[in-house]
Amino acid sequence: MSYSYHTTYLPSTSSTPLYEIYRLFSNKENNMKDELQHFHDELLIWKHNTIIEITRHVDIEVRKLNELRNDIVKDIIKKRDEYATTIGYYINKNPDEVDKIFSQCEKLKFELEKIRYKTTELNWPCVPEKCTVKSTDTDNQNGTFIGKLDSDTASTTDKRQTAVKLPTTPTDISRDKNRSPSSR
Repeated sequence: MSYSYHTTYLPSTSSTPLYEIYRLFSNKENNMKDELQHFHDELLIWKHNTIIEITRHVDIEVRKLNELRNDIVKDIIKKRDEYATTIGYYINKNPDEVDKIFSQCEKLKFELEKIRYKTTELNWPCVPEKCTVKSTDTDNQNGTFIGKLDSDTASTTDKRQTAVKLPTTPTDISRDKNRSPSSR
């Protein structure tokens, strides 16, 4: 199975909250991949078992059909022998009776019932249509993100990677301290 997954970008510094967020969501992504793989495996197992079940049923019905054919041939031969014996008895004694018996033979019909279809319940597995996000936090029961998304911020449908430049030099750190929190 091959899924096209977005690989999560992890910032290089392992002690930052940003790193922890990426690590946390990377773990969640891996858990979802494992769950999707489990669904995929479950579908293949269902397919395999259903094919085996259908094949067994067809094999049983073909065997029954062969037995029915043999029984029909035996019945036809038995009826033929009964009429042949009766005609043999009347052939020299009563020619009119022979014509009557022959006429009865022509009217005989051997009919099969129509094939019947037995309805059985078959459970069809269906893949979930979406993934829901739920919060286990008691302060945020509805699972919504409390914050503001503006046009420069990557949204859930945006394919851009979101990365934050972390200050790495003393100059960057002092410059960052002098900026107001809203401009960061």
